[in-house]
Amino acid sequence: MASAKTPERMGCAARSAVKRRKVCDGIIKKLICLHQWPLPSLIPPLAGAMREGQHMAICMVAAPFFESFESLARDFGGTITATALEGQGSYGAPADEFAWGHTRFHVNKQDRSLVNCIGLYRDAGLVEAVGRSVKRFAGLGPFHLGAKRFDGTLSFQGSPLFRYEDEAQLAAVMAGMQEDGAIGANNHTFLVRENGMKPVDETEIAFKRAMDPYNLLNPGKLAIDQASVAASSGAKAAE
Repeated sequence: MASAKTPERMGCAARSAVKRRKVCDGIIKKLICLHQWPLPSLIPPLAGAMREGQHMAICMVAAPFFESFESLARDFGGTITATALEGQGSYGAPADEFAWGHTRFHVNKQDRSLVNCIGLYRDAGLVEAVGRSVKRFAGLGPFHLGAKRFDGTLSFQGSPLFRYEDEAQLAAVMAGMQEDGAIGANNHTFLVRENGMKPVDETEIAFKRAMDPYNLLNPGKLAIDQASVAASSGAKAAE
């Protein structure tokens, strides 16, 4: 994918991507993002690509692999509903502008009460873990997930999109995803320790002390005293 013009594919896939267990390295791609129905209906620019009642997979695939991608979609009952060069689709932006954190930004243009958190589902067993969370939160709101490599292994990152009630509800969603096998993170804080995605260990402490010995850069964002390190939710998740 040396070219800046990466073809995009948007398709409705009821089951295909989440159930596929093997890493599909035979198809070179830049993006895989899954939107559970009715999430696609909450993003008006995607109206032309969505199909009523069907989940959506948003993909950016290298041009030489189109034919293989089309075969893969057919094999799993998917339908490709829109194709364009990067940034030239009828939806008005590159496909990755509707993925990851951008998903909620688009949804919040329509409804500011909807929020999400972050669950990182990693090999092995990530498909089963995602399935447990999808079942657990079926009545809460639709899932959105992005596929990525994490330390060389396949992972999915995302959460349900739901109507915010209070901090207890947010904590319960995070706890549920962790119980299902995900690494939970709170994306509603700017503090590294409270986020919980990663532990604050000796590497981070040494770097912070070397680069910012007087704690002038983002004061308070990264606590390096041992008590705070030990209390890190990320550290607890790693135990």
